[in-house]
Amino acid sequence: MKIIYRQHALQSMHERGITEPEIEQAINEGEVIKNYPEDTPYPSVLVLARIHGKAIHIVYSVSEEDAVKMVITTYEPNPEIWLSDMKTRRTK
Repeated sequence: MKIIYRQHALQSMHERGITEPEIEQAINEGEVIKNYPEDTPYPSVLVLARIHGKAIHIVYSVSEEDAVKMVITTYEPNPEIWLSDMKTRRTK
């Protein structure tokens, strides 16, 4: 399946020093922690992965029809928002 990158994803990757091969590895080996089946134009997922020991989240959509995964954004989870497992949002 082909992986393409939205401009926002490329910008956030550049700012954080994350490469395309690292994102591809994270997509293949990371853990899906949230599904967004209602997202448009395609369903998307939130993945937790570790790159060089650092937790990152990647949001990407999947078009089975077009055989494409589109990376929307990637970021380092904020410990003020996420519990230490980086999978669970803190409750307000």
